[in-house]
Amino acid sequence: MQIIGGIALIRAVQLETTDFSAKAWVNSEGEISGSYQVKSKLRKQIAGWQWCPKTIKLALMLLMKVSPWVRMVIILGVIGSPFLLTSMLEEGQVVTDTWYIFAPKIIVLVLMVYLMWKVRGFHAAEHMAIGAYEKHGAFGLSSIAQEPRFHPKCGGRMIFPFLLVFLLTPALSPYLPQALAGLLPLFLIELILWTDKLIGFDNLRITNGVSRLLQDWITTRPPNQVELAVGREALRQLLIAHGEPIPN
Repeated sequence: MQIIGGIALIRAVQLETTDFSAKAWVNSEGEISGSYQVKSKLRKQIAGWQWCPKTIKLALMLLMKVSPWVRMVIILGVIGSPFLLTSMLEEGQVVTDTWYIFAPKIIVLVLMVYLMWKVRGFHAAEHMAIGAYEKHGAFGLSSIAQEPRFHPKCGGRMIFPFLLVFLLTPALSPYLPQALAGLLPLFLIELILWTDKLIGFDNLRITNGVSRLLQDWITTRPPNQVELAVGREALRQLLIAHGEPIPN
């Protein structure tokens, strides 16, 4: 079994292989539960779209991973802000071009930081459960607890490249035709995704270093026993889905 990814949610951890998705969560009373499901044909089809730009595939896959309410907030943050600002302009309120450009990005960035901060312990437990299985085939809480919080394949490796997109887009847009300026961020993100596929940002010192720094200080913290147990349960559900024996 090869784990291809995971995500920390509020009070939950989700792990994935090519065919299955397993999730564990803890309720308000401290009870831990878990389940697994076969990935939908749509998700597999999207993953196999060789003709589709990676930017679109990434957006679709991320939207399918998160919970419906988070999905709704993200979509409203990206799509709704420009309409709100346009309405303000029509009513005669003064809104600078800079604010118009940055507002949707700031909203999404604030939302992402808030969610990352809320799930730091579960994020660490996700990394540690994956690390214990990948390195030792281990499953026990003691084995998971001994693993480092840092994982080189964490999405944090993409933070520095995406930050460059955030900074370069408004800097380069004035020098491009309007039609091309609108496509610039998509082009840069597509370039980043292909670079990660062909080279791997976890293999580059600067992006790996930024990812380690973020994981050490912002996106993870030492998990408590409940968070570790949730990570373990997500891993157990994934092993059950694949019919593999549960290691000690």
